[in-house]
Amino acid sequence: MSNASVYSTTSEYRRKRTVGNFASLSLAYRNMLYFNATGRNDIVSSMPRNNRSFFYPSVSLGWIFTELESLKIISLLLVKFVSPMQK
Repeated sequence: MSNASVYSTTSEYRRKRTVGNFASLSLAYRNMLYFNATGRNDIVSSMPRNNRSFFYPSVSLGWIFTELESLKIISLLLVKFVSPMQK
């Protein structure tokens, strides 16, 4: 800074906020097939105006095979698929 001829400073006060929304859907069929879907949307004020919103969806599907009559001899067999979705 010893070689600068003009010194200037700026002072700025900014308020930042984040607003988030969350939704969830859960469905079950005959206590053996389960479907879950969620979605979260965050809006951040510190990002550029046309790029402030971020959406994060996910889905999962589970099936408990042992609820089928033919498989009642097995105590529990669950297969589950979970996937976070990408934009």
